[in-house]
Amino acid sequence: MIYATRLGPFEPSATARDNQELAAAAPVLTRAVRRQELRTPSGGALFGTDTSGLAQSYILYSGRDVLPIGSFLGNVPAPALATLQADISRGYVPAFVLPVSPPGPDPRVRWIESHCTRVPQPPNRRPVPYADFFCGPRPGTASQPANAATGARPA
Repeated sequence: MIYATRLGPFEPSATARDNQELAAAAPVLTRAVRRQELRTPSGGALFGTDTSGLAQSYILYSGRDVLPIGSFLGNVPAPALATLQADISRGYVPAFVLPVSPPGPDPRVRWIESHCTRVPQPPNRRPVPYADFFCGPRPGTASQPANAATGARPA
């Protein structure tokens, strides 16, 4: 941290508050990262999400890739839908955390919602505005992800 004077840090108060909140959330984020790492093969992205704003903390605590769709605010046309479909098809990113209330307007997010399996919330959990989506193989099937072009899963 850079100190401008002996009176305090040289950073806006909003930044200081955000840093304090992130530090306070460290135990929760660490547990969430560990759970996700157990479900995600090494070498791929931990998960994908609709903005890098959500991805940043998980990248920090895991050191793994988290695929942001649309950059920080979600309004950048990267990755393209075809690239995203290829990443899902090859198993690079098998899971997503996406907004559901209100639903995301991005066509890439809509494609994931319509072609991947929404993971049910645990019982007795308060409602949250996001949901987990799984795009990998169904349990008990060959380890092939959904066909990115059609969304068809192995029989």
